[in-house]
Amino acid sequence: MNYYKAHFLLSVIVVMGIVFIFAYQVAFSPSPISSDSDEDTLDLKAYQWKNRVILIFEDKKPSQVFKEQQESFLKYNQALLERDIKIFIFSDKEIPLEMSESFSAMTGEAYRKYFGIAENKFQILLIGKDGGVKLQKDKFTPPTEIFTSIDGMPMRRQEIRKNE
Repeated sequence: MNYYKAHFLLSVIVVMGIVFIFAYQVAFSPSPISSDSDEDTLDLKAYQWKNRVILIFEDKKPSQVFKEQQESFLKYNQALLERDIKIFIFSDKEIPLEMSESFSAMTGEAYRKYFGIAENKFQILLIGKDGGVKLQKDKFTPPTEIFTSIDGMPMRRQEIRKNE
């Protein structure tokens, strides 16, 4: 009987060691979601529980979709503010939108990997206040569709009731 107890305890210790090593790697491995301070990096965790985030990734082939998607938000500044939305754009080109921040394609590559987005493909993502992906599209998405999606979320409905 003592043999089985010792064997069991040894197994528990080995499993606990493996769990500790995995947790250590996850906690201290570099991730684009929380990065060291660099001028061209983005830390999405800084926005968690404060803002909803829209990420727009440029496609590499000439396309109007990327430009149209950015410009589609211009007339919805108030709606973006009401829903606590921040927009981040990943492109090699200079982006003229006032309500968004632009990041290079190099930073975009890290986020593409993190979110499993194909290289060189247009993509728009909506990240909820909880940090989860709520909407992901590879084609033009009207802002009203994004707002409708947000307005159906329990946290947003709670915000609306609170502001009434």
